Amino acid sequence: MALHEKEDGSADGERLEKQRTELGGHDAKIERRTAVGKEDSMPTSSTLALAPVKQRMKIKVGVLFDRDRVPAGAAEVLIDAMTTVSMRFHIVPVPPVEIREAIPRHKEPLPKDLVGLSQVVSIYPGVRMLVRVETIQLPKKFPGHGIARIHLIDTAIPHRYPSLEITNQLLTKVDVVHFMDNIVSVAFEQAVYRSAIIPWFCRVFYHENHVWYVNAGKDSGLKKGDRLAVVAKGKLVRAPSGLPAGWILDDTKGALRVDRFFGKDLAVCSLLDGRGPENSDLLVK
Repeated sequence: MALHEKEDGSADGERLEKQRTELGGHDAKIERRTAVGKEDSMPTSSTLALAPVKQRMKIKVGVLFDRDRVPAGAAEVLIDAMTTVSMRFHIVPVPPVEIREAIPRHKEPLPKDLVGLSQVVSIYPGVRMLVRVETIQLPKKFPGHGIARIHLIDTAIPHRYPSLEITNQLLTKVDVVHFMDNIVSVAFEQAVYRSAIIPWFCRVFYHENHVWYVNAGKDSGLKKGDRLAVVAKGKLVRAPSGLPAGWILDDTKGALRVDRFFGKDLAVCSLLDGRGPENSDLLVK
């Protein structure tokens, strides 16, 4: 399996190499795993050679497809793989249907400005990393090669990372399922790695009286009684290449308490002390 980084459709190798160096040498490589008893079989999973990320809370990762360049059948198989693959990573998957349901009706169809879209879904349902599957190409006959291209948007910054191109040799039609698994694995592992630039957080999506409704719940790792620090959004610091280098949070101005859970991974909170959160504030665990 091969993985290549691309930006704006060009093969700017020198710039990408510089970016990799600034990221601490975390070159995106895939470790090919061979199924037991099948020496030439398709790998059932893939692991990026990235530094391990210690993270107790789970981030939400949403997925969207370019319907014109992703076959409907391939999209269905990939969506099925999301649940299985998410168990190997510290995430809560958000399928395309939930992304679309979160968009106000007056903004349908989905806006082409994906960074703008990411700001909407960052509030509700609380997507931290948005994966855009740009294209999936499958061979007309086997054996052949499968090619996919994806990119990630960090909704917190916001920042769109360079595209990743994933290729696999497909010996039979059965290998298509494994290829979809690999695409999701690459996307999810990249999402967890990239999200580490900011400590885990959630946000308020609705407020009435002295009650705040938060876009994370039990699935994300919250527990009743948890204290969430109210912090102004802070400042992003970029490396000379333009890639995010780090995030500086502002001072804490208050705290919420998690009182109960509801819906699909949502929580009800009350004010513990200080000032309650504004729309742009982060709630840090």
